[in-house]
Amino acid sequence: MIEQIHQNALTISKNFKRSEIDLIEALEEVDRNRVYLHYGYNSLFKYTTDALGLSEEVAYIFINVSRKVRQVPALKEEIKAGQITVSKAKKISSVLTAENQSYWINLA
Repeated sequence: MIEQIHQNALTISKNFKRSEIDLIEALEEVDRNRVYLHYGYNSLFKYTTDALGLSEEVAYIFINVSRKVRQVPALKEEIKAGQITVSKAKKISSVLTAENQSYWINLA
């Protein structure tokens, strides 16, 4: 019984982490193709909060991270590999650039 509960929690956690990267990739594509305009939203933020139903805080985090991984693809790879969490990616995204990515990704 205890082992089943533990295994279930592990599976859900793994799915949650995969969903985070899926959301980042989806928002990259929505932003790149300006899909939000097609649905009457004037910004990606309004689209994520109104159409997707994300909280303002979660929308802000995932939009910023999705935009940063376009500039620094290594960040997405580190998130995918489980080396950096979305929370840590959010913290370094304001200072992370292609030029300093090694430093900040290693620090995170």
